[in-house]
Amino acid sequence: MMFPFYIPPPTINTGSITFPPAPPLPPRPRLVSKPNPQLKANAGGPKTRRIYWPNRLDAAYATHSLSAVDGLSRPFVGPLHPAFLVRRSLERLAFTRVTLPHIRPEPLPSIVIDRFLQQGRIWSGFGATCPGFNYPAANKSASSISSGSSSEHSERVLRGHNHSNCTARLVAKFTSPTEHYGREGVCPEAAREAWLYTHNLRCLQGKVVPRWWGVYYAEQSAGRGTRRAEVLCAIMEDAGRPLDEVEAGHLDKADKIVIRDKYAALHASGVVHYSCAPKHWLVPYSLELLPIDVCSLRLIDFGSSLVRRDVFTDSFAGGIPAAGAQYLGAMDQDEWERHAQVEMEHVCKIWA
Repeated sequence: MMFPFYIPPPTINTGSITFPPAPPLPPRPRLVSKPNPQLKANAGGPKTRRIYWPNRLDAAYATHSLSAVDGLSRPFVGPLHPAFLVRRSLERLAFTRVTLPHIRPEPLPSIVIDRFLQQGRIWSGFGATCPGFNYPAANKSASSISSGSSSEHSERVLRGHNHSNCTARLVAKFTSPTEHYGREGVCPEAAREAWLYTHNLRCLQGKVVPRWWGVYYAEQSAGRGTRRAEVLCAIMEDAGRPLDEVEAGHLDKADKIVIRDKYAALHASGVVHYSCAPKHWLVPYSLELLPIDVCSLRLIDFGSSLVRRDVFTDSFAGGIPAAGAQYLGAMDQDEWERHAQVEMEHVCKIWA
């Protein structure tokens, strides 16, 4: 079943994101954001969210993308269509929303940023909570992706945990293309990841990869008011902590088969991870080192992933110009299959 790329804009919802101060810093005014019924967007526009900047302790961690940004006083708009990130002139592209069936039936309520997580090559990750919001039910259609695996192990891959009674824990990833490597260094990877989560990986969300709520955009003041900076915020499920090399070496045979089957499901969706390493495998937070719950393991970091050109063409027709296929990592089937084979061999060698 094919889903349209452009759908009528949804009802405008106003949310808020607050950043509490970090304890080590001297006392300072606390920025608190509450839903503002007066905050309106133009009729037919995208959803807007207000995001308040954390204190400078947290900002200092985000050295290569956010440290020069003065604050997040302007509302963010989105979720963005990946084509938005491909275009050079952001102002000339109308805001649109790509459909996310069976993943986000309700808009996210207010988001509270509570801690700094890690600094990546492009994104600065912050942990967040979403009071009153629970994860939607798992998408059962994911079971069709892992055909070819044994039924016992496929069931383990797709079972995971039931989050229906949990308060959602999220990750808000920020980057500023104009303050980082430049748009040419950031936007291709950001667009590729956004496109994959909303297309090839849609049926794997919450099972093989984390749930994804899209990328939001705003222009914020930077350099103490001397310039404007583009800021992107990607919101996704907090799927846990990275698995380390020592833990990977202690996995038993059944666990290894589960991870192998997760990669088989990923390849069946037309995607080569291309970031195959335990640091990109998230496992649930736990006070104990072992055992590892590999059924809840999630794969992350798809900014450099490779896509089969035929899958890209079938599901993305009309969304991005033909040149965008190469821009987003699409390649011919024979070459893609060679990469998929090499990656699967690498998966099996990690714990050898």
